[in-house]
Amino acid sequence: MALLMTTLWVRIKGFILTLVLVVTVSQAATADLNQRWKMERRGRLDQRGLISRLAGYHVVFLGFSDFLTWLRGFRDNAETLRKDLRVSSVSFVNGLFFGTYEDNARTLAREFLRVYEAGGRKPLIVIGNPQSGPYGLYAVLKKPALLSMVAKLILLTPAFGSPLADSATSCDSRGFLPCRWLGDFFGGQVMKFRTKSTRDLFVENIRSLSPVDHEQLNAKLYYVRGASSLLRINPLLAPSYAMLRPYGPTDGVSFTRDQKLAGIGTDLGVVPVNHWDLFASMPPANSPASFRKTFTRALLKEVFTRIP
Repeated sequence: MALLMTTLWVRIKGFILTLVLVVTVSQAATADLNQRWKMERRGRLDQRGLISRLAGYHVVFLGFSDFLTWLRGFRDNAETLRKDLRVSSVSFVNGLFFGTYEDNARTLAREFLRVYEAGGRKPLIVIGNPQSGPYGLYAVLKKPALLSMVAKLILLTPAFGSPLADSATSCDSRGFLPCRWLGDFFGGQVMKFRTKSTRDLFVENIRSLSPVDHEQLNAKLYYVRGASSLLRINPLLAPSYAMLRPYGPTDGVSFTRDQKLAGIGTDLGVVPVNHWDLFASMPPANSPASFRKTFTRALLKEVFTRIP
């Protein structure tokens, strides 16, 4: 009996040890962006492998030449690339916030080719903000040949339309204070930012891709979604956050659930940020430079970990 109990106990311990190892490996294999970001803030990520891999790429940040240029868009992100990750090829490409999708697609296609040639034809890692990111994606959809240059297309809390624009188009902006605020927020061009028409535009163009182009874009496209909170939201976004939050998680401009497109690309998950946190500077970002720097390093570590 004693021998039987000893044998049984050994087997139980072996099973428990195996279970612990499986769980540990599983957790390590599925570490999400938030976990990597937390580790990076604590200085626990080894970046040596990432530095060597990034040496072969040209990182391109998408911004605007006509809207909120004083926010220093992506300056903190670029600084950590150059200083901490030793990336020598970093560029900024501007579209027009208030330009049409078609106009921006043509502009960005030319700019992608320009920086690609100027950077020695290194493959591009393109990173866009909530509006410039969708512009970049649309440029690729309209001209899939760009996929030969674009290695990764990363969209940070992309706004494929906004329920704020939907609200602004359905009320009298002349008399109701919230409607006037919404109209000003979108520069008087709320029609361009409506949710259904914007998402329909992308769905239509995704369907027009050839199977080969669809497969390529699916492997190269990444979404980072954002959700804020009462403690995190910037005062400038507090009115819009109050309007949207009763209907679902939001970054203050778009719903978190809408910050990706179905059937294409990789969802890297939801991070606790407001609309401007990942690319702009204070005061709109409501976060210090280190917030964006550690995020950028964790983001690229996560993306490159997923490369086959």
